[in-house]
Amino acid sequence: MRVTENELDAFRAEHLTPSSILRLLEQYVRVLLRLAVGVGKSSAAIALLLSELTYQRFDLVVYAAPAWNILAEIISAIERSGFSLPWAVIRPRPAERCGELDEQWRAYEGSKCFALAKVRLCRERCPHRDDCDWPGQLEKLQGTRLVLMTEQRLDLVRTMISML
Repeated sequence: MRVTENELDAFRAEHLTPSSILRLLEQYVRVLLRLAVGVGKSSAAIALLLSELTYQRFDLVVYAAPAWNILAEIISAIERSGFSLPWAVIRPRPAERCGELDEQWRAYEGSKCFALAKVRLCRERCPHRDDCDWPGQLEKLQGTRLVLMTEQRLDLVRTMISML
């Protein structure tokens, strides 16, 4: 579908409102909206994530942004809104804190052996294990209604959605 600049407002009103996106989600469950830059993807996502309708229809909402700068925009909007439901951000592994263990972590990540790495590297060998909340962030999601992450998290941990 091609939309001209003159048709953009009508397109947004018809296709990018929370209720229209919710209809797609109810029909297909997982939805990827590929739209050109400037069409209003971030604004539509923010409106959807802040809409009461969303949480009336779904117990858990997972939003995966393509990059951290977009996720930061979403996080900022949620924080400014006074969003009252429990929500969390799945953060990347703090590689800089891993120090000499980072190279070994990357090898485990390449093999998709995250749980094993958490035991062998985080729990058994990391000098920051007592003050690093990264390894336990997934376990703290019980009761969370909104989970935010980058698409990379989904790529690295393909089973994440079923874990939630």
